[in-house]
Amino acid sequence: RQTLIYAFSMQVPEECERAQLAQKLAKPHERQLQLLGVVRGVGGGALEREELERVRRRYQLSYPLLDVAAALEDSDLPSEFKERLHQEGDWVLLLKGNGGSGYSVEGEDLERIFAGFGSVSTDIDESTWGKIKDLFQ
Repeated sequence: RQTLIYAFSMQVPEECERAQLAQKLAKPHERQLQLLGVVRGVGGGALEREELERVRRRYQLSYPLLDVAAALEDSDLPSEFKERLHQEGDWVLLLKGNGGSGYSVEGEDLERIFAGFGSVSTDIDESTWGKIKDLFQ
């Protein structure tokens, strides 16, 4: 199962709206993808649990939310992710099922992550391609 981590600021309405968009885009893939939100407070600071719940309710988010302090302590999150937590702007990191990172994009490019999500690569031998080619002649 893959994990999509969306880091955003509760101070920026556009970023909070993209948190909603992430939830909407992930819905069709919920069996193979879990969402995690990391919310930055004022000045990138820590948030109280009540503040996180307020963000969750206001934007109707159903996925887990962490503040920056909790994310920094989480041993499951990669160091490359933790290094970016204090940077301004929202961004997305897709972690592969084995814990390695897949894609990282700015928040405004969130939909790019989902464009190819769930696509399956298959091995088709040469004789199969020949049969397909014959069908279209």
